Amino acid sequence: MATLVYLALSGMAPAYLAADCQLVSDEVRRQLGSANSWTCVIRRTYSNYRDRCYAAAGPRLWNNLPGHVRQTGINFEQFKRLLRTFASYLLTYLLTYLLIHTLNGVGQGRLSSLSPWTKFPFNSR
Repeated sequence: MATLVYLALSGMAPAYLAADCQLVSDEVRRQLGSANSWTCVIRRTYSNYRDRCYAAAGPRLWNNLPGHVRQTGINFEQFKRLLRTFASYLLTYLLTYLLIHTLNGVGQGRLSSLSPWTKFPFNSR
């Protein structure tokens, strides 16, 4: 989804996708600190269903990327490389977190289970 937002902001996406991704600098009439960066306007939604549509989730995901990934003046290949590097960093961080907390017994006695899926912090069990 981040690649679709990049393509929309750089003018390489179809018009129906580009219409859902507007920059803050295009929307406001006064100069803000975020006007120099690629920050998208996030549409206000009133239900969980609408939170998941591209018009709301795409700009929210884009704004949550670090600044060095969503910098201006890079081509699509450079953006994909930065995005892949950031995603691999997040995966490494998550796996390290889970491994450390599993080995330290944070699961409160659930270490007898051999399934790694029971150790996720967002598990509902």
